[in-house]
Amino acid sequence: MNGCRLAAGFASRAEIARLHGWIAPHLHRFREAVGYATFGPRCLQLGGVQIAQWLPEIMAYGEERVRPAVEAFAGGPLVAQSDPGRARRIQIFAHPRHSFRWHYDISEYAALLTLQNDCAAETQVVSGRLSRWVRPAYYPLAWAPGLFSILPHERYALAAGDLLIMRGCELLHRGVALAAGERVLVVYAFDRPGRRPGRLRARMAKYINTRHVSVR
Repeated sequence: MNGCRLAAGFASRAEIARLHGWIAPHLHRFREAVGYATFGPRCLQLGGVQIAQWLPEIMAYGEERVRPAVEAFAGGPLVAQSDPGRARRIQIFAHPRHSFRWHYDISEYAALLTLQNDCAAETQVVSGRLSRWVRPAYYPLAWAPGLFSILPHERYALAAGDLLIMRGCELLHRGVALAAGERVLVVYAFDRPGRRPGRLRARMAKYINTRHVSVR
């Protein structure tokens, strides 16, 4: 699909093991993101500020391994998203209620690295042309997200080690599990140098996506 690139097997088994090893001692720090109404994610999440404090290895992996791959897709230099809380995240989808509902990203580019997918989870993406057409109706119709599910969309069932790169700000997309089990993602967000999202949109996204309740 135009606007997406799947790099199957991007991370080796050894890299996946290292990433899991870095994350495991910090599982007690994850908090549950509950979103707001029909917006935002429902998952266990560790945000960019916490990653910078406790998991610099995850930041370094993003800079050394992931960013060059996204820059090759973008055709030019990129920088981490300006909001440190959103520039990188670790998300664990571990319960039937967990999902990431239909949304557009704030950042230009998103890179989703799958470390584990035991629940047949998919990232579902609407084409760029249809996403542009639907955008004006997104907020007015967000109370009925099932309406967006009838739109034609590409389905990416990512295995451990797969990297999905997308123009997240242009493509309507969601994450959904099709079976019981656990999905672990490391998400990196990038923009072109000097780009900053509109303040109102950034504030709305922060409010919608970062409501949390402690679960561990």
